[in-house]
Amino acid sequence: MKYLDMKVIFLTISVILLFHFASFGQTQLQIKTDSLFVITNIGLPFDEKYLKDDILRSRKDSDLPISSFNFPVTRYTGSAGVREMGIKDENFYGVGFSIGNHNKFKNLFKNDTVSLYQDFFVLLCYSANTDSIGEKVSSRNFPDYIIGQGYMQTKFCNIDYTAFIDYNGISYAIINEKVFDLSANGKVIILVPSIDGSLNFIQVKTPYLNYTPANNYYKTLFNDNKINSLIEMAKQTK
Repeated sequence: MKYLDMKVIFLTISVILLFHFASFGQTQLQIKTDSLFVITNIGLPFDEKYLKDDILRSRKDSDLPISSFNFPVTRYTGSAGVREMGIKDENFYGVGFSIGNHNKFKNLFKNDTVSLYQDFFVLLCYSANTDSIGEKVSSRNFPDYIIGQGYMQTKFCNIDYTAFIDYNGISYAIINEKVFDLSANGKVIILVPSIDGSLNFIQVKTPYLNYTPANNYYKTLFNDNKINSLIEMAKQTK
């Protein structure tokens, strides 16, 4: 074997050893060449059961706005959750996405030693058809991100949405192509579709809440006079 070939092999192995990392699910390889910077998961170890389950799930979740996660990952310990919000007003349907108290995400729980989960996105929608609703949350981007998505039909328009958060607490939602900065402006989004097909929103910034009492807090939002007046104003849009 030529000296040049040996040198290339040595440098390649050195780069792989330097930039290869596997961290709780997200296994990927960084390779820097003379002109390119490449990240890939090709040829790296992964959990076969996870992948098999994810492929099956991605085929079943065909109604969701984004196809479900089907990338190979290693086994990890992390969690995320989705829950229906029991809202006082029967005309509203509520759903919440949450992160689990694991690894890097522990920093977002502040001094909360009680909650195993924390909401990072709450969607409250007026006139939703509860027979045409779907949502899911995935922890497969752990330990760096948690992402959720869903859809719902209302009397006047269809709604598709997705939301994600990173371990620093930076979070965004996209609802019918509108981007919401959740970390800066609040994690609670109230949607009020109008008879003309338009979609109105109210974004609410809430204090830190333990997971269990948070559900009751969201109900009290509808006791706020300003929020109620905005909702009534949106209902009258034609």
